[in-house]
Amino acid sequence: MKSFWGCLFIGVSLSAFAQPSLYLPGAISDPMQIDGFSDEPAWAKAAIGGGFTSIRGSWPSEWTTVRAAYDDEALYLLAQGALHPGTTVKTQCQRHDDMAVFRDDSFEIFLAPDQVIKDGRMQDNTDTYFHLCFNLDGFFYSARKKDLSWQPQGITQKSSIHDRYWLMELRIPYAALETGKPLPNACWLVNFARNRQGSTADVSSWSGSRNFHDPTTYGKLYFGVTPTWRPAVITELDVTGSHIRSTIQLPSNSPADLQAQILLDQATVLSSKKIDPLTPGFINFDENIQSTFVPLKGSSQVTFKVFSESAQHVFLNLGASLTWQFHHLLSLDKYYYTPEDGKLEFNLNPQFSPGSGPIEKLHLSLLQECHLNSPCLLSQNQEALSGSLPLGGLPFGTLYLRASWEQGGTHFQTLKAFQYIPHLRKPAPLPTDAKLSCRGTQLLLNDKPIFLVGACSTEKHFLHNQDCFNLSYGKYGLQQNAVCLNTVQGATLLRKDGWVGYTFPPWEQYQELLHKQFQEPPAAQNCFWRIAYEAQLGAACKNADGTLTYMDSAQWYQKIYRKLKQLSPDSLFSIQVDQLSVAAQFTPHCDIYEAATWSASYAKEMVPNLQSDILAIREACPDKPILLWLGGTIPDKQSRIAEELRAAAFQAIANGMAGIIIHMGHGFLPRERSRLWSLISNLNAEIQPVFQAFQQAGQPVQYPCKNAPGFLLAARQNGALLTVIAINQNGSINTLPLPEQASIILPFDNNRTLNRTEDAFSPYEAKVYQMQLKP
Repeated sequence: MKSFWGCLFIGVSLSAFAQPSLYLPGAISDPMQIDGFSDEPAWAKAAIGGGFTSIRGSWPSEWTTVRAAYDDEALYLLAQGALHPGTTVKTQCQRHDDMAVFRDDSFEIFLAPDQVIKDGRMQDNTDTYFHLCFNLDGFFYSARKKDLSWQPQGITQKSSIHDRYWLMELRIPYAALETGKPLPNACWLVNFARNRQGSTADVSSWSGSRNFHDPTTYGKLYFGVTPTWRPAVITELDVTGSHIRSTIQLPSNSPADLQAQILLDQATVLSSKKIDPLTPGFINFDENIQSTFVPLKGSSQVTFKVFSESAQHVFLNLGASLTWQFHHLLSLDKYYYTPEDGKLEFNLNPQFSPGSGPIEKLHLSLLQECHLNSPCLLSQNQEALSGSLPLGGLPFGTLYLRASWEQGGTHFQTLKAFQYIPHLRKPAPLPTDAKLSCRGTQLLLNDKPIFLVGACSTEKHFLHNQDCFNLSYGKYGLQQNAVCLNTVQGATLLRKDGWVGYTFPPWEQYQELLHKQFQEPPAAQNCFWRIAYEAQLGAACKNADGTLTYMDSAQWYQKIYRKLKQLSPDSLFSIQVDQLSVAAQFTPHCDIYEAATWSASYAKEMVPNLQSDILAIREACPDKPILLWLGGTIPDKQSRIAEELRAAAFQAIANGMAGIIIHMGHGFLPRERSRLWSLISNLNAEIQPVFQAFQQAGQPVQYPCKNAPGFLLAARQNGALLTVIAINQNGSINTLPLPEQASIILPFDNNRTLNRTEDAFSPYEAKVYQMQLKP
């Protein structure tokens, strides 16, 4: 099949749909009744769009479709959103133009007509789009681009909620969009997006756009056009674990040799089907993706293709990532163990297994090496799916628990790393009366480089080690003499009429507040002051009469920063921003830059985009210390795992960051997440020696072995001694090639020596090597 596709793409010219398209052949003649149901005859014949993908480029767990029709006066839409059994919808927003509608289960519509009325006449549209967002109670947000003053008249919307789906029906008059009835062959740029809340929270869209306010990423809506072939459409898609169930609607009068495929990572044909005479308008898939090794996390590209060799036409070619969420399959109670623990507690949860049927022949092994076929330190068959293993007599260092089992005749295995150490590590005490300062991209404490580790406050904490953080930001787990993060006073957060931002007193009054706060040098020198948190939010001056004067946020904070440096030139000031696209606007107005990104720091999958985001952050802030924010309870309480948080900390050191702050707000991690609490409690103590050693390891160099896919590598050399931080970026086991003829030790893993040319890594594992190179 691979050679067939090669010949097909090389030998003929195929039309594939880079942007999705909807074709409306002509205006409907019968009036539509907007009642929130789909029983109007016109909907059965209407053009349909499906195949929604998330803003992260992945397949959502619940499918969405939208149908479109038009008449002489209005555009009609019918959206349908699937619901998993037992799930509910959220509809808390109860007023128009309230930003809370985006936090409900809601449906967004972006429309850019080809022509709009300007200056009293119809003109070609060059930059205008209209944005609507409705929740299922009918309350909506409306904006022309981002201008909330647009208040459309005459829009009708009704919804209905059913057991397995909801329906939303809309009538949008052309007059509300400042346009007229589309002419034949007219093409609008449009997009539709679904905001899903609750346990299956996601944001997905028809065009797959990553930026809903960029019309060039929208799909196309054609009026009065009947193409030779309509596209095939994914109308149902249910992804649960490694199981894919989907329905593809085929165009009418499809070629007899029409074929549909699901491809895995662009190469492996997972399934291939032809038209079934019993269901000529559809092709259905019900497939399992099975792999011997169950990854911890990660993703594969799953692509749907529908094509005809005789017609030399591709009817569908749509791919997105399928996220593997097996991190709760094998659970350990801790990440760091000591002899005092006595045992390791485990649980294998069949709910998260990729197989079907009962788990049989469960076998557990403790390994000193990550290779799945390496010798066992302990091996036993296990009847129960949960229990404990003794730790007595095991060697200290990084160890691995391997679980293997059978389900439905298929063999599976997975593996998790943990550390067995003589006693809980204690970070070295910080000096008293120390001074915090900057030198280039470094933070210094008494002129010595320091890597800050902190966490914001959480409602509850279950720390295993109380000396956790050398940055005092939250109120728990602090080292003695920890560096303090304070706040510049005077700002008040305000949410009003769709605007979210900080309000300040008039400048003259605000200067007095700053004078009062900084009229004397701070008593402690081991501190810095934050000017703004989420500085990309709006900024406004609150006048004496209560009205607001809106300001450019970056320019306002520039003004504040300059004033602060006049008042207290030796103090350090930071700004925090969690929107990467505007970072460069704010980095000049601080001494320390605090950075977070929603595509990595706070994403469900932290590792895949973290390195590219770090590089973009450094590009925006090339000459100052950066504190990297990492989500602990964001985006939710279940996504973050110990392995990826530890990998991110090592990655921050490898990239020259000045520290990390773990976001523990928006709820708290329950006691049941004890493995992650174990990691958070002891991570700082583990990485401080790594940071100091890497600082003193010499000049940055290239890693000698160039072919190391899936690894992030940072190397420094001092004479013949090469120090390397290596991080497996995959959710599966990966193997790193090692330099030949080198003496290699793992200095922070019980000084183990390696006498081989490769080393295996567990998912997201980070290691530090010292390699004595030979001439």
